[in-house]
Amino acid sequence: MLKKIKSSKLFTKISTFVKNHKIVSVIVVILLAVGGNYLWTKTHPVVDTKYVLSTVQKGTVVVSVSGSGTVSTENQIDLKAKASGELVKLYAVAGQKVSAGDLIASLDSRDAYISLQSAQIALNKLLEPADALSKTQADNALSQSYSDGFNNVASAFVDMPVIMQGLYDLLYKQGGYLSDQYVNYQSDVIKNLRFQANGSFGVSRTMLDSLITQYNSTSKSASSPEQIELLINNTYDTLKHISQLVKDAKNTVDALQIERNEQTSSIATSAQTNLSTWTSKINADLESVFSSKNSVAANKEALAKLIKGTDALDIESAKLSVQQKQNAYSDYFVRAPFDGTVARVPVHLLDSISNGTVIATIVTPQTYAEISLNEVDIVKVKTGQKATMTFDAINGLTTTGEVAEVDSAGTTNQGVVTYNVKIKFDSNDARVRPGMSVSASIITDVQSNVLVVPNSAIKTISGKNQIQIVVGSDKKLTQSSSGVALTQSPEVVEVETGLQNDTETEIKSGLNAGDVIIVRTINGATAAKTTASPFSIPGTGNKTSTGGAVRAISR
Repeated sequence: MLKKIKSSKLFTKISTFVKNHKIVSVIVVILLAVGGNYLWTKTHPVVDTKYVLSTVQKGTVVVSVSGSGTVSTENQIDLKAKASGELVKLYAVAGQKVSAGDLIASLDSRDAYISLQSAQIALNKLLEPADALSKTQADNALSQSYSDGFNNVASAFVDMPVIMQGLYDLLYKQGGYLSDQYVNYQSDVIKNLRFQANGSFGVSRTMLDSLITQYNSTSKSASSPEQIELLINNTYDTLKHISQLVKDAKNTVDALQIERNEQTSSIATSAQTNLSTWTSKINADLESVFSSKNSVAANKEALAKLIKGTDALDIESAKLSVQQKQNAYSDYFVRAPFDGTVARVPVHLLDSISNGTVIATIVTPQTYAEISLNEVDIVKVKTGQKATMTFDAINGLTTTGEVAEVDSAGTTNQGVVTYNVKIKFDSNDARVRPGMSVSASIITDVQSNVLVVPNSAIKTISGKNQIQIVVGSDKKLTQSSSGVALTQSPEVVEVETGLQNDTETEIKSGLNAGDVIIVRTINGATAAKTTASPFSIPGTGNKTSTGGAVRAISR
């Protein structure tokens, strides 16, 4: 109680002082606010979010696999077949000296050669510009498909009204086998089937009435191709519905025959005969009009391609196919990878050879390394691939080589499968001795002159690869490893990626050379400890955003 009294007296004194010294009080409050703000600023400095930038450039993406082993103490290599087939030629015998590239043996390559030639012809055809004759032929083919389509429609119009009249008599005319006089006293199953047939009849009749009007106003010689194509498509749709109507009617007749036990009744037999005839006619019309519909669409597309020219992606795909067929064809020929002497030839002419069969063994003074790879990496390695090698015992020495032999069967040790790979040295160095430890990096894929970005720039969101690009005047900012502040929100684009290694990724589409992109975002609030989401926007602090609408892949 005493404390409350003292506090009340203190508050009264302060209030009285403020009332009597208003100007002084205001000044004190301002000084306290300024001082507090100064102290807060000193202890809590405001740092803007910054971005580490990079420019999209063309370059080379190299993918490799690495392994370790030793410089081999052996001096022989087994040459193994890389294809399967009959051995038709042997060019070497034991004791014969051979040079790098000499042909040792060949398998029956006729099928592979035909496949290669077919791919080359397809590529040549794509590369040839469309001539006037080709365009005329394509135009004539399209015109002919319109004419044939109109004729098929006309044939269908001979059948459709007759079939629809017959179905009307069957369903509604007095004495018709599916009329009320036969169906009204039957089971619910029969009534439901007839109800379904009635519904199909109503839809088909409406469509046919509309189609007749369209047909009567269309002429093969005077109407436009678009009008004829529309008539063909609408006729196809109408025929489909009439075909379904015939099926519904037949299902109802079959069920009614069984329920009434009238398999031999003349009226039932007559209904079945008519339905069988209508089914044959409507299916034949449906098939011919459908063929015309597809023919028009295919010839339109062919003519459009001729006028537009060959698509660049089709050409690239054809070139890739030729390269693949060329590689496959080359596998039928076994060549010496380096100079040496043939030690043995364990195969004979006309033997059936499988992939991995030893064709010959070559003894060579050539130095090579033998390394081990795991089962994941070995599938990427094949003979002829380039490699670089370093040695624990020789600081600063890096040599190049080429894969000369790849094990087809692995060795299992404590559940781990490894495969041996022999790498031929491109040149011998006197310092490199048998038994030395060696680390090799084998180049398994290369893409040159492609757009390349750092891996850190790519983020995968909802299964789509996205990159932030800098827009407006921010593109002129000087790049810095410590980051720069942006004045405008970056734009997010979807990209199609290609080859990727540990640091870089090929961009197939979505970016252009010279685009400025964000590779890392530094959050100002916690710059000393962490980085913000790569998709932060200036002025949003720790909040993340996609930076606005996502742009489509093609730019």
